[in-house]
Amino acid sequence: MKKILTVGIIIITISILIYFIVGAIKRSPSVLIGEDAEYLYYKSYTLYNNDSCVNKYHKPITYEGVVIEKNSHRRKRGKHYHRVYCIIIRYNNSEKYIVNGWDYYSKHEVGNKVKIQKVFYPAPEIKILN
Repeated sequence: MKKILTVGIIIITISILIYFIVGAIKRSPSVLIGEDAEYLYYKSYTLYNNDSCVNKYHKPITYEGVVIEKNSHRRKRGKHYHRVYCIIIRYNNSEKYIVNGWDYYSKHEVGNKVKIQKVFYPAPEIKILN
């Protein structure tokens, strides 16, 4: 009896996984259907394209930012230390964005102006343009 029950559970689990994998493959990608001065309108589909809905996303916004702080410090990872480089950028008068990495640290000094772009589709993200 236990053997039949475990085999049945395994078969049901595999069937559900196959259903979702095939459904993800058959799903149509989102399509841009319109835009106005401030927003983008995308049509998104559900699993197996049974239904769709229109989502509204803000267009990317570009800000002029200023590097307000530049620092490096040591961080312990396991038994060893390594150096972490970061800069802090202020944009939109009060918002701050922290960027880690040697590339940005070596290119920018405190007081430099930097263009920052906030992107809302397909996922919220902040990009540095220069």
